[in-house]
Amino acid sequence: MNFRLDLNDKQIEGELIDAFGSANDLLGVESQRQITDPVWDWPQPGSDIVDLGQLRDSYEQRVISPTEREHSWNARHAMANHEGARYANGSTRPPRRWTEEPIKNFEKNFDALAKLNLERIK
Repeated sequence: MNFRLDLNDKQIEGELIDAFGSANDLLGVESQRQITDPVWDWPQPGSDIVDLGQLRDSYEQRVISPTEREHSWNARHAMANHEGARYANGSTRPPRRWTEEPIKNFEKNFDALAKLNLERIK
């Protein structure tokens, strides 16, 4: 008696790449939500870090390859808002790391999405 087993590695890889893309999309959505979350220290009570929306609107996700993505906020003040800043006039801006929690959640989100995708394989 003989039999043959084949591993459908292309389909498995495709499902993992799809889950990776979806997890990155979710990271972008969660990061954008964090920008307007009212948890950040801001000079005006009851406001968020969005004044004109330039920071939020400057978000870009670039697909470098199927397994590599780049997330960026290109507004001039993005780094100062994310990391905090001390200005020449002595004023300061506290850090508001809106990517921190979404990055922590990335692995959990990817795992859940990958599991769902892999369950579709027959």
